[in-house]
Amino acid sequence: MFGPRVAKVAFKVPYFLKEMGSSVVVVDRSGVASTGGSASAGAFVSPKIGKGSPLQQLTNGAFEFAQRFYSQNFADHFHQSGVLRIPKDEIDAQKFSEYAKFNTSKVEWSNGGFYFPQAGVCDAPKMCRAVLEGIDYRQFRVERVSRRGEFGNWVE
Repeated sequence: MFGPRVAKVAFKVPYFLKEMGSSVVVVDRSGVASTGGSASAGAFVSPKIGKGSPLQQLTNGAFEFAQRFYSQNFADHFHQSGVLRIPKDEIDAQKFSEYAKFNTSKVEWSNGGFYFPQAGVCDAPKMCRAVLEGIDYRQFRVERVSRRGEFGNWVE
């Protein structure tokens, strides 16, 4: 139902609630953390390039947070190898010089593209399991959902 980006944000919520002393139970349709969107390929942690749109600002703020959070708390699962963003074609290459003034993250010009040395990749399934360690995890599956949004036939 939700894409990988939502899953990557959602699994941090229980972590912070637990850190604040709350009692937390994670309920998921899968019996194992880190399946579905969290197990998808492409777990790159890098800024968004663009012309300063609200989405770019939000994404880049999330990048700065995630990069610090993973490095400080889950370094075994975050590989800060850097990410090189290259233009997809000649038209895109012409836009890169304009994009440069809107990038607030540490960036270097390299091989015709933007190199973000603080960016990297995380092992999403291992990261998800590590973040949820010590948090109660239960499986519930919805068999059907009515158009009115009422849930039926919960399976535990």
